[in-house]
Amino acid sequence: MSLKAKLFNIYKTPFGQYMFRLLPDSIYIKIQYRAIMGKKLNLRHPKGFNEKLQWLKLHDRKKEYEIYADKFAARDFVKNVIGDKYLVKLLGVWDNVNDINYDMLPEKFVIKGAHDSGSVVVCRDKGKLDRVDTNEKMRKTLKKNNYYYGRDWPYKHIKPRIIAEEYLDNGPLGLIDYKFYCFHGEPKFLYISQGLENHSTACITFYDLKGKRMPFQRADYPTHSIDPLLPENFDEMIQIAKKLACEVKAPFIRIDLYNINGRIVFSEITFRPCSGYMKFVPQEWDNKVGEMLTL
Repeated sequence: MSLKAKLFNIYKTPFGQYMFRLLPDSIYIKIQYRAIMGKKLNLRHPKGFNEKLQWLKLHDRKKEYEIYADKFAARDFVKNVIGDKYLVKLLGVWDNVNDINYDMLPEKFVIKGAHDSGSVVVCRDKGKLDRVDTNEKMRKTLKKNNYYYGRDWPYKHIKPRIIAEEYLDNGPLGLIDYKFYCFHGEPKFLYISQGLENHSTACITFYDLKGKRMPFQRADYPTHSIDPLLPENFDEMIQIAKKLACEVKAPFIRIDLYNINGRIVFSEITFRPCSGYMKFVPQEWDNKVGEMLTL
């Protein structure tokens, strides 16, 4: 059994979760990095992009990051920087699942945690929605604290909340994400993802800002078989990413956007993609991308 499997089996138990929570961040991160990445973490002289993200977890902890990582609180920040026309319509916000009023929601909507990642329920037909199951998922979401998985500090003190947003309809293409990797306020490249609602069939491809494929990919997703066309207002998307990144003032930030038939929509701000455990193919690009990030 691999080290990763052994640690995961321990972590799954209530006692294991309790014990792991007691570990100092630096020790926990070293153990997790070794288990996931298969090599020792160098925090004294980090070189790779993933290593540097681990270093930033420990040494780049500004109070305002909590606002940017909070999907609800970040709305005011985005409104003040680029305007509210780029915000998805907010349909509701709740601290308790028992307060969710499904009758006041439209036929199509999205409901998720504002404080975590991946807790999304997409409703395309309210009449077919299993409200009991949705409430149970959201109840579990309210108990989550993303900080404890990868010790990503901005998530530690975010207030757990459930939000409902408008359903973004991009037709048969499905929702396409444009995720801009910004280093010291400058977008350097992005990845375009499609079909992330079903991770087994999703694809992710990295591109430069001219739309040319980058010579690397993620190890956990296939790339597009046909390169998607860039939106006509793609330059505006780059400028939006730059404005937000400059205001955040972080060494690294990822700005996630949608483009729905020419309508640019802000998605979220991400500090440590994959919690700093994104495997590159080829592997040497971990260090090459790391060169873009100065600590």
